[in-house]
Amino acid sequence: RNLSTILSAIRRAHREMGIKIAVVDYVQLVKGAKADTKEAEVSEVSHALQEIAGDLEITLIVLSQLNLDGDTKHGRAIEEDADVVLN
Repeated sequence: RNLSTILSAIRRAHREMGIKIAVVDYVQLVKGAKADTKEAEVSEVSHALQEIAGDLEITLIVLSQLNLDGDTKHGRAIEEDADVVLN
């Protein structure tokens, strides 16, 4: 569940199978570098996923947990990085 493992798996699948779409389920469980807050960690993960999607020219669907208000939990950065946010 760490970020580097997920990025490597996406790159490998793109190289070996030519994937055009990848899905990351529950982005808040992906471990990034040690950050001061969970928000900062989720932001790092979100930025890295946005970057790899652009680099490989693939569609990346990222699922996220919502808080009680229906907003992305720990993840204003997810919403900022996303091309589309669906609830």
